[in-house]
Amino acid sequence: MKILYLTNLYPPHDADRSGSMCAEANRAMRARGHQTLVLTSNHGVKEHSRPEGETGVRRNLRLNGFMEYRHRGIIALHRLELRNNALLREAITDFRPDVVHVFNLRGLSKSLALTLQRLDVPTVYSVSDHWIGRTLNADAWLDWWNRRPRNFPQRALRKAWTVTGCRRKWDRVAPTQHAKTLAFRRIYFASEFLRNEAIEAGRDVAHGVIIHPGIDATLFAGPVAPREKPLCRLLYAGPLTEEHGVLTLLRAMTLLRDKFEGELTLCGSGKTEFEAQLHELVLKEKLPVHFRTATPDQMPAVYREHDALIFPSKRDEPFASTPLEAMACGLPVVTTTTGASAEFFTNRVNALTFPPGQEDALAQQILWFQGVPSMRETIARRGQSDVRVRFGQAAVMNRIEAYLRETVGCWSRFSPDRTRLKAAALLP
Repeated sequence: MKILYLTNLYPPHDADRSGSMCAEANRAMRARGHQTLVLTSNHGVKEHSRPEGETGVRRNLRLNGFMEYRHRGIIALHRLELRNNALLREAITDFRPDVVHVFNLRGLSKSLALTLQRLDVPTVYSVSDHWIGRTLNADAWLDWWNRRPRNFPQRALRKAWTVTGCRRKWDRVAPTQHAKTLAFRRIYFASEFLRNEAIEAGRDVAHGVIIHPGIDATLFAGPVAPREKPLCRLLYAGPLTEEHGVLTLLRAMTLLRDKFEGELTLCGSGKTEFEAQLHELVLKEKLPVHFRTATPDQMPAVYREHDALIFPSKRDEPFASTPLEAMACGLPVVTTTTGASAEFFTNRVNALTFPPGQEDALAQQILWFQGVPSMRETIARRGQSDVRVRFGQAAVMNRIEAYLRETVGCWSRFSPDRTRLKAAALLP
């Protein structure tokens, strides 16, 4: 197959989990003999040179209202939408993909999805983020054209652009219809939670399948520590934010004073003000806490340097890859079960769980791991086994490849006159 990947962020420039998953799928499909092209944003290109030797990646889409990118006014947004959609059409014309594999459009023009729909190119959506369930209706471009105008200047401008034919002209390149007209014919989700969230948001995606992201067992691997090894080094890995439960963890550490003799590593970064708050709390309470950062390539070694992972997230997790990676490396895990995490973790079976935001419950679970080393080892072994069985990367890529092939094969069922539709849609 010829596969065109479309995503907002792509390694090595600040890629989130969706971007990393896109890169993993791209590498796997190339290794299996498929031809691929990645179309992504120009994030990081201005500050850094393009990765040395990189081929098959076009980094020229522009982000809006995401990360450090400000929300553009309608004039600048109009130029961005036309540009992004023209680049997508150019990639399709040049590459002529058999299927487009969309990973994450958060911060990108959602009109790109409408363009794919008009072109009638076989398209598969991979959803490992909240963008379909929570942010699709808030797309700046589509919302501007379809919501009730907020003031007279906006109402007047939209009417002027409509009656003069500008909207019709621009719509041919950058669609302006409502996001509810999007049809996700072929879609898979990283978790049941994300699918249910999208359904509750009014999306017709009950037909979507569940394909959990894979964990690379060749990278994330390590021995389970024997019960004789004391619990000394706890690890938190992830963004240093309130919603990820970092303050809950530090407050639990204050409750463990004189009860737990180990130390905690906070591996990650956050906003300057919040990090300063964390450092101040650690100094004030004289907590045995160390701060560090690590690249994705360094994380397997970081996991293996520690005795247990604490994952105190308070947000609805779309898919919690960090605790699964730690489990694959042989670590026992103490975690909340927010969002999709409830689908993977069972208390005292493959992890210890506690309610989000409850530092006393977290402290008790850490003490339980410390006081019952035999169960700590048993839980770690069960967790490692579960990850290898349920999230083996090769098996996941087999499912994705089969789903892409099936999409190409069955697409004509959705579009009986696909050739005519594509030809008309590609006109300038």
